[in-house]
Amino acid sequence: MTRFAPLFALWTVMMAVMMLPGAAPAIVRGARGVPRLGFAAAYLLVWTTFSAGAALVHGWLERAALLSDGMALRSSVAAGTILIAVGLYQLTPAKRGSLLQCRVRPAEVPASFGQSVMAGLRYGGSCLASSAALMALLFVAGVMSYAWMVAIALWIAGEKWLPWGGALPRFAGVGLVAWGGVMLALLPR
Repeated sequence: MTRFAPLFALWTVMMAVMMLPGAAPAIVRGARGVPRLGFAAAYLLVWTTFSAGAALVHGWLERAALLSDGMALRSSVAAGTILIAVGLYQLTPAKRGSLLQCRVRPAEVPASFGQSVMAGLRYGGSCLASSAALMALLFVAGVMSYAWMVAIALWIAGEKWLPWGGALPRFAGVGLVAWGGVMLALLPR
């Protein structure tokens, strides 16, 4: 368990860097000063909590020797299965509903600190439900793959803020299921 702290720090920084840009428009629209900070801190708290879980999974995968030096899954079966699972989630009503809530831009962050924190938790929770599955792709591509981090962050921001972003999960879903299927089909028999 001595490895948890650095993994938790890694995932926390990675989630902040990947998820704050997509939330920036919602944060900027908020009331000035402390309420805006409360909203942003609550949003980050949601992703920090996710980071703790991701660090635990990461640590388990490392101890089981299932990750490469680039922190990608060594097993093509596991990678293909994750691709298919994430792809299928992108096609579910749960994904559509959570993305819809994450796409709603708060008209204004409430003026009180407590209300702004609650608004940040609600917003963060809907964005977590919408985007957390995509983070599993980092275990397929390699947790330290900066190109994949940027690609996933841009994809999530596009889902949230582009006028046609609500359609992106369908493209991702079909593409990921196909990619995972091909990966599994090409396994040596």
